[in-house]
Amino acid sequence: MLGDGCLEVCGKGGRYPTLKFDHGFNQICYMMDEVKAFGSLFKAIKPTPCKHPLESGRENHTFQIRSRAHPFLAEYYELFYSRPANECTSHIGKKRITPDILGLVDPRINPLGLALWFGDDGSLAHKDRPFPDLELYLGGLSDLEYLLAEKWFRDLGFEVKLHHSSSSNSCRLRFGIAGTRLLFPILRAHFPDSIQFKFEPLFRLMKEVQNVD
Repeated sequence: MLGDGCLEVCGKGGRYPTLKFDHGFNQICYMMDEVKAFGSLFKAIKPTPCKHPLESGRENHTFQIRSRAHPFLAEYYELFYSRPANECTSHIGKKRITPDILGLVDPRINPLGLALWFGDDGSLAHKDRPFPDLELYLGGLSDLEYLLAEKWFRDLGFEVKLHHSSSSNSCRLRFGIAGTRLLFPILRAHFPDSIQFKFEPLFRLMKEVQNVD
């Protein structure tokens, strides 16, 4: 849920949240692998095509899948969306990051959860270099949340630095060569085959290193 998933309470009389994923066409197979982690919540539910209007007047075509509403999700809705009364109003209703939330994807406890987060929001920077860097898009969080995420990864021993976007209110965590070398093997062991194309240069490099060793 730290990545492209979101929780929504549908309709005026909705009691419990549903979990929704929204991905582009090239990641539809990955999305179906992703929802397997949630078991019967998505049983017999198929993705549907969606259109999202853009400021340019064009449309972004994606596929969306929504789970059944379930009491189990209410706890996570409170965890991910509840904010203090003094929080900036622009962040109300948006997902947040807290130490408890980050603890859910601690690679020592839940490496699959961390791999799915990177599968959703991860990418490669400097693909033209001999060794590209891992990046993690953080979206429109608060400044404190950006710093919290950076500190959390550093406390786990990963070399990482915040990079602010000049064109939008968002940030990326960029892992240097040392951080990428340490983190990627953890992610690689838990990435579904359907998302490997996104990190193909690193998969190839790691394989070459193993062959040399």
